[in-house]
Amino acid sequence: MSEKTGFDIDEFGGNFDAVLVQSSADAVKVNLGRQDCKQLQDSAWTVLAGNGDVARKLSAELAADAIYFGFGDASGWMIYDFFQNGEKVESYGFGEDYSEEMGGNYASPWDIETSDGETQWGFSSKLRKASEQEIQKGEAFIDEFFKSQNAYLGWEALPTE
Repeated sequence: MSEKTGFDIDEFGGNFDAVLVQSSADAVKVNLGRQDCKQLQDSAWTVLAGNGDVARKLSAELAADAIYFGFGDASGWMIYDFFQNGEKVESYGFGEDYSEEMGGNYASPWDIETSDGETQWGFSSKLRKASEQEIQKGEAFIDEFFKSQNAYLGWEALPTE
């Protein structure tokens, strides 16, 4: 099987959280004391269920790159956070625009943020620049990021244990 890259999840049945770490499944299992992780054939990335804290911890303790991906069913937001050696170096998200409901009480976590009144997009990175037009690509932007890291997240990548 040739190595797959990119983001290939197009339907969610609720909240969804996954962590990818550029390390062997054995190293991840030892570090976390968990067996619920999977390394795809011909891939340097191991996939497991977890949140941003798990991604940051694994990145720091294994001195590895890690990606947290999350989808919130209620908000419809998709996000990823990219960690290198435990430091968040890139973050991206998009979903329903709640800025009107938030009024003036919203402090943006993004370096660049845009909205069309229905959807809001945000991006921050210590590694690269992106334009408003680029970040408005949504899932295609996420797919491009995963491909740039030779990482893959699709249903068959998820552990079944």
